[in-house]
Amino acid sequence: MADGDSVVTISEYSSAIRRWWMVIAIATVVGLVLGALLLSVRSNQYQAQSKVEVRPLVSSGDDPNLDVSRQVNPETEQAIANSQRVAERALALLAVAGELNPSDPLAVDLDDPDVEARAASAIVDGVEARRIAEEQIDVTVPLDSQILIFTATAADPARAQQLAQTMAHAYLDFRQDEGLSATHVARQQLVDREAVLIEELDQLAAEIGAAGDNQIRVQALSYREISKREELAGIGAKLANIDSISVDPGEVLNDAGLPDAASGVPGIAGPVSGALLGLVSGRGLAFLLDRRDDRVRS
Repeated sequence: MADGDSVVTISEYSSAIRRWWMVIAIATVVGLVLGALLLSVRSNQYQAQSKVEVRPLVSSGDDPNLDVSRQVNPETEQAIANSQRVAERALALLAVAGELNPSDPLAVDLDDPDVEARAASAIVDGVEARRIAEEQIDVTVPLDSQILIFTATAADPARAQQLAQTMAHAYLDFRQDEGLSATHVARQQLVDREAVLIEELDQLAAEIGAAGDNQIRVQALSYREISKREELAGIGAKLANIDSISVDPGEVLNDAGLPDAASGVPGIAGPVSGALLGLVSGRGLAFLLDRRDDRVRS
């Protein structure tokens, strides 16, 4: 090849391959090994999905003055569903179900009040729950919907199914407890105010009796009494409204199925892709080395 000649002929390219065939072979083998190591790891992961319909937390007896009344915010619900607290509930549900039916935990009714009560008192590893929420659970929301899709990834297909299913139920349990807690707080505030009003009315009645013939004072106290009785009647109506509230967190639409095949790229694709990449890289490296060799060959 003459100095300054930038045109590469086929004979030069093939001769470079012949001279540096060892470099190409080594690069191909390295690529094959790396591809087998990297992509085979992905091919051993299994995925299971569970689908949940999210509903407005208060579905009946709704009073716009109550804090518990709100519409579904998909982004907020997605963040809640993928939180450590929900993962902790899921692990607790799975632990209780495993105690009741070790061979098939998902055969246990996860909506059973006794199961939920036992899970609520179970102690779980918060660090493990955080890891699962961050690494093994992915919650997505289809566009313009109130649907949450829980996707669990694990090396064991049964584990992936269990995580997807229990996360869906744990999210609904968490949401229902949130609604019940809010209605309880609202009701307790009204009950406390009702007790105060009854006490004040008793005190006003005593003051009216003590006023005797003082008509001006009796009239002033009577106005106060009427105002408090009207407020008491309003509290009674609000309490009746709260008692009619039905907390409806949503429903599991699709139970998680047992995955029958690993997700991601097939295992054979790892070595093949790695070998091809190594072959191409090796040929490029061989040609580069050959071009840098300025020895006279002919």
